[in-house]
Amino acid sequence: MDRTHRKKRSNKLLGGSAALVLATGGLMAATTLGSSAGAAESEQARAAVPAHAVTGYWQNFDNGATVQKLGDVQDGYDIIAVAFADATGTDGQIEFNLDPAVGYASEDDFKADIAAKQEAGKSVVISVGGELGNVTVDDAESAQQFADSTYALMEEYGFDGVDI
Repeated sequence: MDRTHRKKRSNKLLGGSAALVLATGGLMAATTLGSSAGAAESEQARAAVPAHAVTGYWQNFDNGATVQKLGDVQDGYDIIAVAFADATGTDGQIEFNLDPAVGYASEDDFKADIAAKQEAGKSVVISVGGELGNVTVDDAESAQQFADSTYALMEEYGFDGVDI
C-alpha cells in the first residue's frame, strides 16, 4: 500500500471515528435527557454486568442453525446481542424488523421476552450490521441519524444498549 493511500485510509478512519464519537455523545445525551423515574427504577432492579461477562448473539433470522425465541436463550449468557438492526436508505439511520421465521406471534411477545431476560439480570442490546451490514456514518448529520434511530429502537424495544 503506498503512502498516499494509507494516509487517505487513515483520514477516512479518523472521520468515521469522529462520527462515531458524535453518535455516541448523542446517544448518551438522549439517554440522560430521556430517562424517567420508571426507567430509573427498572435499571436499578437489573443486575450489574459482571466483570467477566459472557455475550452471545441471538439470531433474528433462520440461517440453518437452531431457530429459537429470545426467551429460550440459555441462562449462562450475561449479555444478549439481538442480531441485527439494518441500515435504511438514510445515511446513519438504522431499523429493526422482527423476522417471522423466529416464531413470534407479535412484537409484544418479543418485547416481553426482552423484559423477562432483563428481570433475570441479563442485558439485552441491539447489534448493528452483521457480516454484510454497512451503516454509513461519515458526517454530523448521519451521526445524529444513527444516534436518534438507535435511541428510538432502545426506547421501543427496551434494549439496554447497542453493539456496533
